[in-house]
Amino acid sequence: MPIKESDKKLWRIVEFTLDSANEDMASWLMMQQGANGCEIDPEGEGQVRLRATFEEDRLLGGDASALSAVMEEYGLSKSLSSLRVSELQEEDWLAKWKVGFVPFTVGQRLLVCPEWERDSLSPELKAGREVIYIEPGLAFGTGFHPTTQFCLGAVEKCITHARRVLDVGTGSGILAIGAALLSKGIEIVALETDPHPCKVARENFGLNGVADRIVLHEGSTEKLLTGPKAAEPFDFVLSNLTYEDNAALLADYMLLSHPGTNFAFAGILKEKLELMRAALAKHNLVIVEEEVGDMWAGLLARRV
Repeated sequence: MPIKESDKKLWRIVEFTLDSANEDMASWLMMQQGANGCEIDPEGEGQVRLRATFEEDRLLGGDASALSAVMEEYGLSKSLSSLRVSELQEEDWLAKWKVGFVPFTVGQRLLVCPEWERDSLSPELKAGREVIYIEPGLAFGTGFHPTTQFCLGAVEKCITHARRVLDVGTGSGILAIGAALLSKGIEIVALETDPHPCKVARENFGLNGVADRIVLHEGSTEKLLTGPKAAEPFDFVLSNLTYEDNAALLADYMLLSHPGTNFAFAGILKEKLELMRAALAKHNLVIVEEEVGDMWAGLLARRV
């Protein structure tokens, strides 16, 4: 029986024009607000048009007021005049960008590979590297984003000293998988508040053969503060979130760590870097490494 038009899933498409220099940040911001995917088209004269796809219940009735407020907060107020919300019946959005997702190396020991390229990987590309197979499923964390790459680099540097690892906001699960592949004997706990990425992460854990080594909780740090292992600290924490989220979680992180615990903080806009430095200092977290790009900053810190 054919599917009725009324039974097809409805998507909300949010479109706006912005400076091309801000496209990376804007795409990430849409994903943080619940978008399932983003598409960028050039508009000329240094402008691009961004299309973000949301499930219908994320923008009920096409109400984008919450999105507008966040865009204004992150310096995208110029784009609000071009903001449009439309609706579209379900299509295979993932298939449209699969063409551009190819295997790539990160650091000295990792290789990120889309699942559909598994059988075509060359021995030369895999040599000396652990391969992270990812089926993104429209969850944040393909490895392309500089904040994800910073955290994968931090995993490579710190994992040999870790026994218990906490990955907060795991998304596709890529960071937890990287940790599991680089150190076989550690315990890893992943947290994610969104049910859809939780499903994607579990599938990716299975693809990489590490499902039995990663405990995934749907929720945030409160899941651990009241659980049976609440008293057992983590010695490596991955926190690829916004400055606001990172800062808000620091008090909980102090309860979940001990002196000597390493922290990788990413997702921090460059203009919020000083605020993040100040927040870390208040909690006796000493920055041991910084990576600052055109728009994003990553910090490797240690509790003293």
